[in-house]
Amino acid sequence: MTHPATSFDAVKHCLDHAPKDLTLAQRLVLIQIAHHYPNPWLEQKSIAAEIGIRRIDTVYKAIKVLEKRKLLVVFRQGMMKANKYRLHDDFADTAETGSVTTRQTVNHDTRQTAIKQTNIKKENKVFFDFLSNFPNSTISEQVVAKAWSRALLKNASEDLLVAASRTNREMLEPDAWLNFEKWKGFKTEVDEIALIRESSK
Repeated sequence: MTHPATSFDAVKHCLDHAPKDLTLAQRLVLIQIAHHYPNPWLEQKSIAAEIGIRRIDTVYKAIKVLEKRKLLVVFRQGMMKANKYRLHDDFADTAETGSVTTRQTVNHDTRQTAIKQTNIKKENKVFFDFLSNFPNSTISEQVVAKAWSRALLKNASEDLLVAASRTNREMLEPDAWLNFEKWKGFKTEVDEIALIRESSK
């Protein structure tokens, strides 16, 4: 396997080749590490914070499974130091032919939906519709794409992010707007009119 040069390539590779039986935590950890390519130097607590997992030991266990299944190579730097990660050379072959070792859960469909939503590509029109709502942005598309992926993993829909970003009254950069979850509490104009009518009764 040729090692991905960018985070887009790394995430796409994970989405295309990761075994379908990985748990949600294992899949999120793998994708989050891929988001940091080409230099994924990360502490486990940082990974946990970025994907919204409170327990660091959940990340630790997920990494151990990914290592065991030859999806990830970990270069440990010592206690209290960030580790370096790399997608395993045999990632694609292992993912396609490896045996199922992880119990599948009833949340399989939900998992698949969340992972598909993280597939940010250049041709993703909705993502660029979102960016168009920040005409004065100075942040690179790659940085915004990472924040966009994290927002989608928090169950924000693409349509909601595009609609809510049109009301960016604080003039934030797009990555900051996503990281601060400014889409929360957004109401469409129809909803706002309905609320006004309801309150006036």
